[in-house]
Amino acid sequence: MDTTEATYVDGLPLSNTRPPFLAHDTDSNFESQPDDPIRVVSFQDLVDTGNALLDSGRHQDLAKLVISGIGPGYRVALDPEEFRLWNDIPRSIHRFYGALHGLSHRILVTKSSLTLVTRYQQEFRVENTFLRYSRGAGDPVAVCDMPCHPFATFGDGNTLTLCFPNLAPLSGYRPLTIGEFRVLWDAVIGPAVAAATSRRRSDGPVRQYSSSTLPVVSSTDIPSVVEQIRLYATASAYPWLQDILFLHVVRGKSELHMLGDHAISNIALDDFVEKNGLCTQDILNDEDLGSQWYVDVGVDMASPLRCCTWRLDGHSDAYRALTGEDLDSPNISYAQHPVSHITQAATCTITSTDSPLHDRTPDIIGVQLGIDDDVLSAVGESGRPYSTVSAPQIVQKADNLTTFLNGAAKLYTRRKTLVTNHAVVRGRFGIATRLLIDIDPQVLAENSFAFPSTAFWDWRRLCTYAYSYIIEQQRWQRYQLSMEDCRSAALLLTAAVTYLFNGLHSNLRGYDSDSLPFSVNSDRGIVFLDGVHFGAANEEDIPRFIVPPSDDQVAQTLFTEIAGVTMDELDAAFATANGVVPSPYPPHPAPAGNLPFHLSFPLIGPMKPFSLFSDYDWTTDQLLGNDQSAAYDSSTQHHLRQLSSMFHSDILHTAPRRRSGESCLRLDPNVHDFSDDAIFKETNLANIFFGCRWKHATHAEWTRCFDKLFPPQGISASNLSIHYRHCGFYGLWQELGETLSPISFAILRTAVWNTIFKNIYWLPLCTSDRIWAVRPMLNFHSAGVAVGGVPLPVLIINGPSDPEFDTTTLTY
Repeated sequence: MDTTEATYVDGLPLSNTRPPFLAHDTDSNFESQPDDPIRVVSFQDLVDTGNALLDSGRHQDLAKLVISGIGPGYRVALDPEEFRLWNDIPRSIHRFYGALHGLSHRILVTKSSLTLVTRYQQEFRVENTFLRYSRGAGDPVAVCDMPCHPFATFGDGNTLTLCFPNLAPLSGYRPLTIGEFRVLWDAVIGPAVAAATSRRRSDGPVRQYSSSTLPVVSSTDIPSVVEQIRLYATASAYPWLQDILFLHVVRGKSELHMLGDHAISNIALDDFVEKNGLCTQDILNDEDLGSQWYVDVGVDMASPLRCCTWRLDGHSDAYRALTGEDLDSPNISYAQHPVSHITQAATCTITSTDSPLHDRTPDIIGVQLGIDDDVLSAVGESGRPYSTVSAPQIVQKADNLTTFLNGAAKLYTRRKTLVTNHAVVRGRFGIATRLLIDIDPQVLAENSFAFPSTAFWDWRRLCTYAYSYIIEQQRWQRYQLSMEDCRSAALLLTAAVTYLFNGLHSNLRGYDSDSLPFSVNSDRGIVFLDGVHFGAANEEDIPRFIVPPSDDQVAQTLFTEIAGVTMDELDAAFATANGVVPSPYPPHPAPAGNLPFHLSFPLIGPMKPFSLFSDYDWTTDQLLGNDQSAAYDSSTQHHLRQLSSMFHSDILHTAPRRRSGESCLRLDPNVHDFSDDAIFKETNLANIFFGCRWKHATHAEWTRCFDKLFPPQGISASNLSIHYRHCGFYGLWQELGETLSPISFAILRTAVWNTIFKNIYWLPLCTSDRIWAVRPMLNFHSAGVAVGGVPLPVLIINGPSDPEFDTTTLTY
C-alpha cells in the first residue's frame, strides 16, 4: 500500500477526526490534472467529506469535490461494492402486469363510456419508446416521435390517443400546432361524434356541435365514433390526416408474486384482461382486428436502502435475465443510455429490433430499466412548484432571502420515501404468460445498487450548496469584470448547473452525449463534470469550463437551445439584486401576466394562471404555450386583425362626452388614429385624458371586463346595454360565436387574450350597463380635472407600476 494511503484501509478512514479525503492536505487551492490517480472511496466517505467541508466554510473545495470529483492531487471514484444489493440486504421483489398497449387503425371497445378530451395539450407526448411504425418506404418512425392528441379517456381510466405518422418529423418531436388541433376537431372529431350519435336519435340529425353530443359518448356508440373518425380523416383535404393511428392503453396492475406455474399465470392474465373489459380472443386474432397489442410485464424491487439505479455495465445482463435472449451485438442501442439525474445515475431503454410492425413483429419489443422517483418537484422561493427550472430562475435571488438552490436543498433532507427499481419487458400479448416466470431475481439484484437514504439525500443537499456557491461567485465577480468576460466565463458552467439542477427533479428525455454542450461522465451513480476550472481562492476569476476557442461558439449555441434562454435574460438575472419572486397567491395586485379564465364549452385550457411575473410557471397545460402557435392558423389571424382594429377604435369612440361635444379624451379622432393599440399601453394618462380616476385592477375586476367585452360562446348580448351592442367589434364577436365551432371559438378567444388584451396597460372599468364607468368610487385615485363638465372616466391599471399624469411632456 502506498504511504500516501496510510490512513485508509479498503477506502475507509481509520480516524474521523479529519475529513477523510483531506487528511494530509492543507492547501485548498488544488486543481485536478488528467493524469491524477483515481482514489476509490465509499459513498459514505464522500458525503462525510462534503459535510465537513461545508461545516468548515471551504465552499470552493466543496464545489470541486461535488461538481467535478476533484481532490488534492487525485480524482474520486466510488467503490462499486458499496452499491450492490447482496443477499444479506433484505429486499422484496414482486412481478406484475403493467399495461396493455394497442397500436392500430381501429380500437377494441370496452364496456365503459368514452369521455372526449377537448383540451389542447402542447406538452403531451406518448411515453411509448418501444413502439415503431412504418410510413411505407424508408425507416420506421417511433410512435413517441409522432405528433399526437390524447382525445379521449374511457370511464375506467384507459386512454385513447390519435397519432399522425404523416406529421412526424425526420428527427425529434414536435407537438400539434394550435391550427392543426383546430382542424382535427372541426374537420374530424366534431363531425364524427355528431354523425355517430345522431343515428340513434328519433328526432333526426343533431346539430354538429351541439353540447348534447359532447363530451361523453356511450359505450354503444364507441364503434361508430371510431369508424366515423377514420372516415372523416381519410375524406378530408388535409394530407396529414390520411394516415392516423389509434393508441389504446389499458392500465392496470395484477400481481403474479413468485408464480412458476403456467396455468396459474394464465389465469392472472385472464383476470387482468377481464377486469379491463377486453376480450382475449379478439386481442389474439390480430388479422381480424388489424391491430398490434403488447403487454408490459415487469418486476419491482424495493430495498430498505435507497434503491437508486441500474448499473451502467449491467444492462445487457439484466436484459438476458428478463428475456432469456442475448442482445444482437450489431444493434447496441442500449449502449447510448440516457442519464437520469434524478438520482444522478443511469436508466435505459433497450430496443431489441427496429423492424417495421407490418414486416416482422418480434415477440419481445424491448426492455426498460428505470426507477420510480417522481414525488419531488422543483419549487420556487414562494413554495410553489415550477414545471421547469430555467437558468434565470436559478441565478435570480431575492433580497434577504435564501437562494433558490439553498431553498431547494432543505427539501432534500425531509424525503424518506424509498425508491423502487423496476424492470419492464414489453412483449407480444401471446407470450405474456411465459415472461418473468423462471427469472433469477438475484441476477437483477446484482445489477442494481442502492444508497443509504440519509447519505443519499445528504449528497443531493451538498450538490445544491455547491451549485449555489458557483452561482454566487459568478454574481459577485461579474461587477468587477467586463460584460464580455462575464459571458465567456459564466455561460458554460451555468449551462451545466441548469442541466444538473433540472435533472435532480426529473428524468430528462431526449438528451444524450451528442446533444450536451459539456462533457459528462458517470462513475457508478455519481455524475462529475470534466474540464472545469475553478480558479484559486485569491483569483478574481469566475469558475468556467475549459473549452477550446474553436468549440466555444458551438457550446454557447447548444446552451441557449437546451436551456431555452437568451444571453440578455441571463445577464439580467445575474445583475438582479432583488430577484423576481412571486407574491403569495392569492391575492394578486394586477393581471400583467396570463389570467386563468374559463373558456366556452367545451373547455380548452387551462391557461397559465394569473401572475405579475413572466418567469412564473404554475402549469405546462395551457392553451397557447407559445403565442406564435396561432401564426400557423390563417383563419384565426384574420379574425384577430379585424377584432383588434375595431376594438381599440370602438372603445375610444364610446368615451364619455357631453351632448355639446366635449369629450374626456385629450385625443382628437380627426388627428389621431384610434385603432392604434399603443394608446392603450400609454403610461402617462395625461396624453389620453384631461382627467381620470384610476386604481390597480384586481384579478376579478380584470377578468370581469374581459368577460363583458369578449364573452364566452352562447352568451347573448341582450342582457347588455346599447353601449355594447352598438360597438362594431362586439357585433363581429357575436357573429363569430354563432358561426364558429366551440373549439375554434375557444381558440380564438384565447388568442384575443394573448394578442389584444393581456398587454393593455389601462382599460375603462366596464359595468353591465355601460363600457365606461363615470360614477365616483372608493379607493380610486384622481388625476387631472374635468373639462367642460364631462365626468372623469374610471380606469383600471394592469400591472404594479403607477401611471403618470404629466401635462408638461405630452407626446400626442
